[in-house]
Amino acid sequence: MPVQDILAVAAGVCGVGMAVAPTIQMIRMIRLGDATAVSVPYLLVISLGASIWLAYGISITNWSLIIANSTSTIVSLACATVAYRMHRRSERAK
Repeated sequence: MPVQDILAVAAGVCGVGMAVAPTIQMIRMIRLGDATAVSVPYLLVISLGASIWLAYGISITNWSLIIANSTSTIVSLACATVAYRMHRRSERAK
């Protein structure tokens, strides 16, 4: 197997690993019931960047980019949604 193919697989696997990393933050927010230390705008910027990389991956039909960045977009948006809802809930409680 050529080195380029090995690197493509490794990049795809690492990309998916990085993409699911926000689930760690999401689990922590849910367990603590608190998202005050989480920046929703930051997560939205990450989601935007991932979606642009996803569009690029689709345009060049690069499956490593497509899989990693579609996962990243979904997970980052899910984390942002959880954080936003918790922020709103804490604001209403005040």
